[in-house]
This record gives sequence, C-alpha cells and structure tokens, in this order.
Amino acid sequence: MLTDFSTVEKKEIVKNNHVLEKIWHIEEDKEFKELCQEFYKPNIWFAGKKRIFEKIIAKHIERAKDSVIICSFLLEQTEIFDAILKIVKNSVRVYIITASENQLEKLYQVESEKEDKRVAAHKLLIKNLRKKCLIRSAPNFHAKYILIDPKLNSGIGFITSANLTNHALSNNIEMGIQLNEEQISDLFNSFCYTFWYESKHEYLREASLSAVRTAPIGFINKPDLSHIICPKSNNDFELNLKRLIENSHGDIYISTYSIDSNNSVFKIILNQLKNGRKIYIYVRPRKKDLDSLLELEQAGAIIQGHPSLHFKCILIDEDTDKNGIIFTGNLTKESFESSYDVGIFLNSQQSKTTLEILKSWRQLMPAFFFGKVNISKIPIGKYWEWTPKKTEFEIKKLVVQDLGTFEGETIESYQSFKPNYEISNEIRDNVKEIHILWRVTPPILPKDAKLVTDIPNNLSKKHKHLLENEKRLYRKNKKKYLLFKRGENYKLIRDLSEIIGAKLVLE
Repeated sequence: MLTDFSTVEKKEIVKNNHVLEKIWHIEEDKEFKELCQEFYKPNIWFAGKKRIFEKIIAKHIERAKDSVIICSFLLEQTEIFDAILKIVKNSVRVYIITASENQLEKLYQVESEKEDKRVAAHKLLIKNLRKKCLIRSAPNFHAKYILIDPKLNSGIGFITSANLTNHALSNNIEMGIQLNEEQISDLFNSFCYTFWYESKHEYLREASLSAVRTAPIGFINKPDLSHIICPKSNNDFELNLKRLIENSHGDIYISTYSIDSNNSVFKIILNQLKNGRKIYIYVRPRKKDLDSLLELEQAGAIIQGHPSLHFKCILIDEDTDKNGIIFTGNLTKESFESSYDVGIFLNSQQSKTTLEILKSWRQLMPAFFFGKVNISKIPIGKYWEWTPKKTEFEIKKLVVQDLGTFEGETIESYQSFKPNYEISNEIRDNVKEIHILWRVTPPILPKDAKLVTDIPNNLSKKHKHLLENEKRLYRKNKKKYLLFKRGENYKLIRDLSEIIGAKLVLE
C-alpha cells in the first residue's frame, strides 16, 4: 500500500571533464616583486621601487673621467641620463647606440598605451641628448649595457636585461650584473665594431636620421670574443646556449621574455624534455608564445610566469663552473639571427646566487601555464586566455543549476523521474563541479478537470463499486483521470485505471 506521496528533491553531481587549452592560472595572493630583493651579493641587482641598480650606475657615471658607452633598445629620462647630462659638461665623451629609427620612423609596433608613452619619452630624450652625445642606431640593436671609462684601469661595466626606462628599472622583473675586466674589454671591442659597421643611422638633426660615415681606414676588424657571447660572432650566442644545455646533466632553469619554436635552442630543449630532463621555464604570458609553450608543456616542461617578467637567463643545477648564462636577447629566431644582443657566463658565485633565486620562484611566481588540461584537475581562481584578445575568467569550485519542479508520470514511479538537461557553455568552461537540482511531485488532478458521471458497463462489480461510491473519474479535453486517495488499495485502483484508460492521479 502506497502512503507517502511527498515532493521529492533530487541532486546529481556532475564532474566537469571539459578540456581547456593554453591558459594561464593567476594566483593573486602572491606578492612576488615585494619578496624579490633589489641587490644580491656579489654584484647582482634586480629592478625595484628603490631603484638601487639605477642609482649605482648613475653614481659611477658621475665619476667618469674619459668616456661612457650606453646601449639600450629604449631610452628614457632617468637618474642615469641626469648623470649623463652632468658629465658632458666636463668634456666626458658619451656614445649611445639604440634602436631610434624604430621610434622616429614609427616602425616600432607598440603593444599598449604605456608602450606608446615610452616611445614618446624615448624620442624626447634623444632630442635633448643630440649635440651632447654621439647617438647611432639600427633597428636590430637590442642589447642593454653600460661601460664607464672602458679604456682606463678604473673602467667599470654592467649588463642588464632592462631597457633604460623608468618602468623597466623600477617595475619590471629585470636583472643587472657587474662585469669583470675581461668582459668589459670584450664588450668594448664589440661596441666599437657595432658602432662603426652595424649602425645604420646617426642622429644629428632633430627630425631625421643621417647615414653613418665610413669607418676610419684600418679600424678594428670583427672582434674576437672570449668573455662575452653575441649572435653571429666567433662566440655565438645560440651556439653557446646549445653547448651549455647539451654538455650538462642537471635540471635546467630558463627565464625569458619570449620564446618561439623556430630555432635550434628550442629544439634541443624539446628533445631534452622528451628524454626525461627536468626543465623549469619562466616567461611573460603573451599570446605570441602560446603555441611554443604548449609544445614544451606537453613534453613535460614546468612553465610559470609573471606579467612584468623581462629577465633572460639559462642556468643548470649542477656543481660546475660556467653553468649559467645571462643575456639580453630572447629564445627566438630573431634574437639568434638578426638582433644585436649580448650575454655573459656567470661565475660560480653568481650562478649559485641566481640559481637560488630561480629555484625560489617555483613557489613565488604568481602565474602557471596549462597546455591542455581537464578543468576538474586545475585550481579554482583567475585565468587568462587569448580568444583572440586577452581576457580574464574565473574557475569556480562548483555551481548549482536548479532545473525547477516537475510532475511525475505515474504515482508509482514519480520518485525516480530524471529530467533531460544541458550544461551551458558558460558553466562548462568555468566550473569544476556542477550540482544539478530538481524536485518531483506525484501526478495530480488538473484544476479544471470535469467530473464524469457515466460509468462504463463492461466493468466488474468491484470496479463499478469504486466509481459509484466516490467521485473519482474526471476528464479534461480528451484525457481521463482517475483519482487515487491515500489509504486505498493501490493495485485495485491501478487496475481500474488501466481498464478504462485513465491516468491515475492524486487530489
């Protein structure tokens, strides 16, 4: 005998197995840059709000006796150039190589309004430096270094990943290293060759660029480098990176602004991953690199990032000399084949210190790259994707989708009713788990059903009795309903409903 006809609430838990591709997970609670020191002994700096690296360079420039050489893709008025404007009054010669024609002829493709402002600041600065400094340029000049009195015994030099702009020197994740005597000598020779033979233009007049004069007869041939690396030189940038990776066995740590798959270093990295080598890659999240990162991540690379990352290095977790290189270029075909960039081998202490920093980033970096991943297996939180523009979305732990209340088909089976439903794309792409809710009531007599008083003749005595003594047969349109009352013999009433073709309902 059926007695309980209450409304039933049902729940189904659906694990979301939708696959997301090429996304960055952003952990907002990590104050990465606040935990990164601005100075690490011996002679390693990171950019920061205190601008220690910039101030150190400016102080050394103010003490210059003979000459200062500056190479930077972008320039801007900073303490460094405040110092430059002081020393030119004391007859100290200043040479600058930059990528001015990219800015002046508007060939430089800016990525944001901020970049556009930096281009304007660059143009203003070189306008102010004209006639005070000798400025030469080429579109491929991308190295960043400063040499102070390189021909004197008191000479000092720095290589950095940072352009000499306010933003780079205070907000980006950038590194600077003080050079040793041999590196200064090599870099000075590289500069001299580049200044005369690789420069395309000279900034002499305010609104235009002039052709570079012919080098003096008998001037330096292509330099023979031993202590720095440079693309297309005897100590080639790409070749040294390949050697470092292939001739070592420890875990590899890589930091780069950009990476593409159209170069031999990428192919070696990919091959090392496929052979089971652990490789940690730090990179700035950008649409341009997504396909390359996907290939590396699928091969086993652990990829993390930061929106301000611009530092470039490769280090090996191995107790040997020359197990680290920092450089000004990127792991791209352009850097290896056409860009003027430089790099240096770190000494043992510099390698050890920098490696400790990069290892700490594994816990501190706020962004983590997922190539192809089931949404149920990744953390809740904020993510970036490019479709095609960069958008931010949030993955939630669960969402409740209430389908509403349904009337069951029969009194006997209504509790097992399950409605058809579809999960929307918006929920599918953003939620790890979906809780589907619905309620089911037993079938009831429609309010506007009419009582039927005519009793069919072909019924048994007990079935006629059921209809004669109770108002239980109703009709709405062409459909008949038979009323079942709590406490009655369910089987008897159900048999009657089947005989007369009526739906069994509650009042």
